[in-house]
Amino acid sequence: IMSAASDDVDVDTMSIKALREFITSAGLKYTDCLEKSDLINRAKEAKILKSQKEVNSTPDFTKKTFAGYECTLSKNFGENDIDLVVILLHGFGATSDEFRFLHETGEKLCPQKKIAWVFPQAHQGSQGAAEWWQLDAMKWFGAAQQGEASLAALIREVPPGLNECRESLKQLISEVQSNLNGIGLEKLVLAGFSQGAMTAMDLALQLDVTIGGVIMLSGAPIVVDQWAESMKSHQGINVFISHGRNDPIMPYATSGWCHDLLKHGGAQVVRSEHAGGHEVGPTTMNALMTFLAER
Repeated sequence: IMSAASDDVDVDTMSIKALREFITSAGLKYTDCLEKSDLINRAKEAKILKSQKEVNSTPDFTKKTFAGYECTLSKNFGENDIDLVVILLHGFGATSDEFRFLHETGEKLCPQKKIAWVFPQAHQGSQGAAEWWQLDAMKWFGAAQQGEASLAALIREVPPGLNECRESLKQLISEVQSNLNGIGLEKLVLAGFSQGAMTAMDLALQLDVTIGGVIMLSGAPIVVDQWAESMKSHQGINVFISHGRNDPIMPYATSGWCHDLLKHGGAQVVRSEHAGGHEVGPTTMNALMTFLAER
């Protein structure tokens, strides 16, 4: 996962003062680190965050439009010997470039697989923010503040634009396949963060064929009655779920609901949690790449 610049940093040999400065330089805090070993672990998290920023500034990507979505593609997209293609959907109000670091992460932590990455950019919605379907941010925030009962009711609703999103992203998948020499859906992994995670899982359950896997990062279940019914046609689907225990945006409890719903429906679910908030925790990477290596 480290770029050349990050590789030069050896946190294990740093002094306590240097560790604190390095942690702070990455925008993290160390006030809860009681022992030097805690500082070293936090510094390793800082090292990963710094490397992500470095990777996101590299020119190893191209742009192409699929089904009306402008997509950022990894440098190996279009090559003949691709083992796996991952289509990753960003979160509400975000951009397609935020998770480009996963390409280099995959090359380093999952070298046995040649993975092509596709990062589509969602269209701007009525609220002026990029969204896959109409997400009422205040409604979700309010439900989260009111407690689990409000959230449980919300995830049973069908949000506006979801059906249209399903159709357009199905077309995107088809065009991606065509540009990868007709690669089979068993070699496709749909991934997403936050709203993108909900969308990825929902889309996987709308397809006629069970795909290689789904990655849900800081997401939640939606249209749960539809998901429960669709699971009957997708027994054994492989799903990776990761969530921060201190997520202030999407409560950690939603991760458990998603796990239970999918597991009860017959999915093979891997769950990985981290101590952070609404983010991809540094400790998630090894588990995520192991999941991809097994596809």
